[in-house]
Amino acid sequence: MARRPGQKQRLSKKHASLMTTQPLSLFFPSSSPALLHRGFAAATPRSPPPPRRSVTAATASSGAPPSAAATAAYLASVGVPGPVVAALERDHPDCLAHGLEGVIKPKVGLLLGEVVGGDGVALGAVLGAVPRVLNAALDTGLARTVGWLRGAESLGLRAAALKRIALARPQILTYDVDKTLAPKAAFFTADLGVPLAGLRRMVAASPDVLVIGLGNDLKPTVAWLESLGFARHSPALVDLLVHHPTIFHNPLETAKKNVKALGEWGVPAEGVRAILAASPSLFRRSVTSPSNTAKLAYWEAAVQRDRAAIASDAPNLFERSLARVVGPRLDAVGSRAALPVNLRPLMDGTDAAWAATYGDGSLPPVAGWAMKNKGRYSKTPKKAA
Repeated sequence: MARRPGQKQRLSKKHASLMTTQPLSLFFPSSSPALLHRGFAAATPRSPPPPRRSVTAATASSGAPPSAAATAAYLASVGVPGPVVAALERDHPDCLAHGLEGVIKPKVGLLLGEVVGGDGVALGAVLGAVPRVLNAALDTGLARTVGWLRGAESLGLRAAALKRIALARPQILTYDVDKTLAPKAAFFTADLGVPLAGLRRMVAASPDVLVIGLGNDLKPTVAWLESLGFARHSPALVDLLVHHPTIFHNPLETAKKNVKALGEWGVPAEGVRAILAASPSLFRRSVTSPSNTAKLAYWEAAVQRDRAAIASDAPNLFERSLARVVGPRLDAVGSRAALPVNLRPLMDGTDAAWAATYGDGSLPPVAGWAMKNKGRYSKTPKKAA
């Protein structure tokens, strides 16, 4: 029967029960449950957000031991940033569940006093990176490691150097003295002839020498250096290691391929040793890569010397950009008569220092050099027809 105007439609008891027991998507198939939920949620007034809890309250409500709450509050009081404390509570509650007075405070006091110089933010960086340092035994673990790093008869690092090392490679603080640190130090000093002061300089410049594996990395690299003529206890080897400890960062296979390439160019064995001593980072990347091949081709045309002479005279060429340094500086020098016998200084120093020595005081024309000289070099060598 048709409804009269203004008459409301009545639902039968059957339809009314369906409306109250079935999901709304059954009656509104074009609307997804998520959309319907958002629509009803928008119509419902939101409750105010819960108040922010303190570090101690958050720890207590999470079910952590009471000692963890006390430790969290103590770390915050000595300057450890709140996000670091919260992360320790969330991800490493076991590191906080030690006695505060007998365990935590002595360890934190040692780190603050001997490692980070009272810097709470730096302490937070160390704890955030290696939270297990709070689990280490104090006398036989952490205190002994810090004592070895600081001790004058062992390594003898200064406070500022140890802080830099702890921030760069905090895992060193967890290393065992007898199993890891002392054997590496003995390898450098007793086996290779590096004096203690030289080892201290190496570690301060590159903490990775204490992180890199002794059997898998350090010893194979030294064996390769020996094959090139760097004898153990020789001044040449000691000087190379002390002044260039990052040589242990070089991929050994890449370094071997570079030595082979230099030999094929005509560089003698003593020349290879000289190049390695002058620019050890050269062996970190391939000298036959497309970018280095382009540099060599440009230099060969500009200075009219072969690759062996260029690699021997200016090994730092491979470390500088062709478009920003190599090309602009060669063009600014101009004629070959102005080139020094030793080409290495052409690639050294800042542009301002270079201009004062080799130019007329003006900087080399770097802007737009690559586009202007696009046809003069190519990073991809042309294949023979």
